[in-house]
Amino acid sequence: MLEDKLRLKKGDYVVIIFVVIIIVVLLCMNLNRKQGNYVHITVDGMTKTYSLSENEVVLFVNDKQVFDASHTGITNTIVIENGQVYMKNANCPDQVCVKHKSISKHGEMIICLPNKVFVEIEGNIANEIDN
Repeated sequence: MLEDKLRLKKGDYVVIIFVVIIIVVLLCMNLNRKQGNYVHITVDGMTKTYSLSENEVVLFVNDKQVFDASHTGITNTIVIENGQVYMKNANCPDQVCVKHKSISKHGEMIICLPNKVFVEIEGNIANEIDN
């Protein structure tokens, strides 16, 4: 009697197949992402764009970019290095943005919500059009 309750029914197989198909489609979509060319860094509504081909360290104090690492009160340190971007330091309490892996593909993002910092990779628009 217990064995009858544990057997998969026709509807169970349909659900399992549907879930597997969704997983395969999502994996294929993620694998087909193109390498990004630019990174858009938005801090409190102000956006600046940087090339991924140039190594750079971008420092922010609240919503203002600073160019001197000795400046006190740095809230976010964003590193562009070897075509990848990561958040090196942030003074936010949860540190989720600092723990996030490096990003390099079109559409990937790192977000530091407490400091209102959004880092997004953008590809070359001409290369994104399907042929």
